[in-house]
Amino acid sequence: TYTHFTSPIRRYPDLVVHRVLGRMLDKKPPALSQEQLRVIADDASFTERRAAEAERELVEWKKLKFMEDKVGEEFGALIISTAKYGFFVELEDLFIEGLVPVDCIPGDRYSYHENTRKIVGDRTRRQFSIGDSVRVRLDRINAVEKKLQFGLAEPAPGRKR
Repeated sequence: TYTHFTSPIRRYPDLVVHRVLGRMLDKKPPALSQEQLRVIADDASFTERRAAEAERELVEWKKLKFMEDKVGEEFGALIISTAKYGFFVELEDLFIEGLVPVDCIPGDRYSYHENTRKIVGDRTRRQFSIGDSVRVRLDRINAVEKKLQFGLAEPAPGRKR
């Protein structure tokens, strides 16, 4: 049998574990049944997931608010993911992510190569790969979908870091 816990003042599940272990060490019968413990654990897990989701949504909202007055500005960024519809970037030093749609990359028509996970210009053979540094411009903020859209602000992708 295994358990882990932190200070019982921090989390309700830890308080329950402390109480159960205390009764066991004192050789007292359990105060809660297995079913009661399961209900407590399920409720605590659900509550923790809801709190984590609320925190994540708040952080995303704060990022959008921070970027509101930066539409049109340029940023250094790192390509963190590629897809058939574009590539995702993370802005340097800001940990803010957004999409550069493939149809917004100037100078060529670009295709996604699934086997290499690269976006490649059909005519120019220009490539965008995970790990490439690029210069991007904030083009649009979609507050409803909580998404940032960027355009490419440089003629060619930078070298890998």
